[in-house]
Amino acid sequence: KATVSVLYWTQKMQCAGDCGLAVTGVTPTHCCKVCSMFRGKHGPACMKSPFQGTTDNNNSHLRAVCSRDHCNFAQTGIVEGYCCMACLNNRGHGQYCGQLSVTEANKDAGKTFALRNLERETSFGPFTLQWKKRNIAVLATDTPPRTLRVNEEGTVDSHGRGGLFAVFEIKQIVDTVVTLFAVTGKRFLSADDDGKLTAVHSEGCATLWTIDEVPLDTCLFPCFSVKVDPNLSLNPEEKRMFKEAGYIVKKQVIPKKLITEALKAINSRLCTPGAVVTDGLGGSGMKFCKDIATDSSIRNLLFGSGVWGLAQDLIGKNKIHPVRGGQIALRGPQSSLPDLAPGELHRSGWHIDGIDKGKHSAFTLLVGIALTDCVEPNNGNLIVYPGSHHVLLPLLKDSVAAGNLSLRHPRPVLSNPHHVCCTAGDVVFVHHKLAHAGGPNAGHQIRYQVYFRLSHKNHEEFTASNITLEDLWVEYEGLH
Repeated sequence: KATVSVLYWTQKMQCAGDCGLAVTGVTPTHCCKVCSMFRGKHGPACMKSPFQGTTDNNNSHLRAVCSRDHCNFAQTGIVEGYCCMACLNNRGHGQYCGQLSVTEANKDAGKTFALRNLERETSFGPFTLQWKKRNIAVLATDTPPRTLRVNEEGTVDSHGRGGLFAVFEIKQIVDTVVTLFAVTGKRFLSADDDGKLTAVHSEGCATLWTIDEVPLDTCLFPCFSVKVDPNLSLNPEEKRMFKEAGYIVKKQVIPKKLITEALKAINSRLCTPGAVVTDGLGGSGMKFCKDIATDSSIRNLLFGSGVWGLAQDLIGKNKIHPVRGGQIALRGPQSSLPDLAPGELHRSGWHIDGIDKGKHSAFTLLVGIALTDCVEPNNGNLIVYPGSHHVLLPLLKDSVAAGNLSLRHPRPVLSNPHHVCCTAGDVVFVHHKLAHAGGPNAGHQIRYQVYFRLSHKNHEEFTASNITLEDLWVEYEGLH
């Protein structure tokens, strides 16, 4: 039964038993079942085909052949190791069995797709077609073996493993426009104004989608539902303070579980080579754990915590362009500090993100999430200059006109720098044009913070027209 797949797999995957043989499709990860149970030993049915490809085993999205004798269909993920539950139980093939050869099942291997919401012009993904035949499909996220599903409670998540709750019927409406119907959950996949994937019973209320092939690094909404807490919002006073000061701090937004997961991922990466590199700008700036910036533990701080809904209170419902990841910002203890009072530090050492790179409006809103306590000044705090966005806007406009965007000749001296004091779980929202700086750390602990830079959907058009140099609030529809 493995004859069909052996030529395909010998160029793709090496046996996980480190025996130097190729995965043949008898099992998804080993050359044979005996090797999977007893490392390095082989059963009489092992084809002992030498591995001829690279040692990159990152091919978990590929389908192996069904484990039942005389069945040459590809595994679908509905039940581990087999093409379907009926085949496992020797009862033929079930309704949602892909009944595809390994070659057919893997013809789109490596391709990534997006679900594009035609009504709201938002796209979710990226995902791969774990398997598809005719109008039946399973959608795998970019972290296999998880799949998109409508679970028993009728909510959408990406915790599926390819089972029946992850099977969707693609119903063509016209041309490339489709709806997606969860065949077990009996609901249609939909999306709301908050950027959440939802499920509805009525086809008339279902979202219309197109399935577009996209590059892997395309910036999309995640395949899991974005958490928006209806009880968590910015009140009118907080919005007024944001307009006046240019920033606000929202206390205790991030659940402890999400903080723990993010810290675990960061600390794990910190203990490996290459975790800390220079920022490439010629100064002393550093980048930390850049390769896990898109990890789910980091993205969940924004999308899985309620922060996304708060950001929409400022920028507007369904008005934020999705982001792939955040900036992991650590500030370690310093051996010595300037002999200055906190209020005197950084009076001219501030910056606005992007202006040193020739961008007067690099994004719309800076979101900082505290992962550790920073409750006293000079502990690596973010330093802001309240109200400076009102002062700097006309100066920026004049600088752009004069071709001196960096504001370095000379850079204005701003008064009243303020050290933002936070406890783990607090979130600070900062207007892009508010002057800010990284504060010194006289403590003995590393300060852990994650920053996300959010943009209005029409940010590029607003920036190209220079309206962002005329109106501080054009991208803040939630404040209109």
